[in-house]
Amino acid sequence: MPKQHLRYPASSKETGAANRQRGLKVPLFVLACLLVPLDILRQSLRQGHLPTYQYPATTATTARTPRLGDDCLLVFLDVGANIGIHSRFLFEPQHYPTALQAHKVFDHVFGRQRDNRDICAFAFEPNPRHRSRHQQLQQAYQDRGWRYHVIEAGVSDDQGNNMTFYHKTNDHDKEEWAFSMVQEKAEEIPEVVPVIHLTEWIQHHIVERRVPTRICGQAYPQSTIERGSVVMKLDIEGNEFVVLPNLFASGIFCRHLDVVFGEFHPGTAHLYNRHGSDNVNDNHQGQTQIGNGRDAMLWFRVLEKIMRSIHPKDCLGRWLNFDEESYLHDGVPLPVGNIQHEEPICAGA
Repeated sequence: MPKQHLRYPASSKETGAANRQRGLKVPLFVLACLLVPLDILRQSLRQGHLPTYQYPATTATTARTPRLGDDCLLVFLDVGANIGIHSRFLFEPQHYPTALQAHKVFDHVFGRQRDNRDICAFAFEPNPRHRSRHQQLQQAYQDRGWRYHVIEAGVSDDQGNNMTFYHKTNDHDKEEWAFSMVQEKAEEIPEVVPVIHLTEWIQHHIVERRVPTRICGQAYPQSTIERGSVVMKLDIEGNEFVVLPNLFASGIFCRHLDVVFGEFHPGTAHLYNRHGSDNVNDNHQGQTQIGNGRDAMLWFRVLEKIMRSIHPKDCLGRWLNFDEESYLHDGVPLPVGNIQHEEPICAGA
């Protein structure tokens, strides 16, 4: 068998086109001597064979980080959850017959015959005064095999370790529904809370979630089985003027959200005005300038028209301007007892 050779580029000392094209033939043995540490080379020669170069082990693909949305087929994002009443509309519709608009959305996207074990609800609520209520609701649902997750943070279009929210002095009888980053009166009580970038959170935990193979409901369309479905409620006291455009511009709204419903707050939107980037080349990108409530109304109407102008084949998401507040204080006792053993077995792996 002829000796094996590797071809190297021509030596710079060789002259003439032929020599430059021919290149330099280097025996495999010489190459091995160049690549293998000297001590290993000596040992191999004593044993009567050429050493083989051990390439570094290829770095294994980094293990996938679990997502909060893993194995969730139907996802409800309650952004600005207050006491979590909208999740109760979803899991327990029979107790809230007059929440008609919410029922219509949930039935349309998730189906009337949905199984609660296929649902994951994520309640974003920064107000620590509602913590106990959410913990009780989470435990009651967990006992029934239903998944309810509380995200104790505010949301924005930027990541913030902590931001100051304010407890209003006149909305205790409204479950503190105006708790926000806006300070309207000097006597309002400050509360420092964490704030997350909502678009990035959705991308990481919902878009990149593992869609389940074990499905409990029997009447879902194939599109839902393959990719799941997502509904969002957005009620964040004026911050929707920066969060909603970010969801839209990032592609999350059009590619991954079936329906977003909520309300906007023109009376406080101007208090979220910001200068934007200081980099002259950015032309103040990120700037928000809303003069007053009337400006805010016009601004938001234009945004609504833009979102609705995209052809349905290019944009999955639908924006609905309403908020269901017919059960402000709830009033329905939390479910009691563990019923998991009574549920039929789910299909799939």
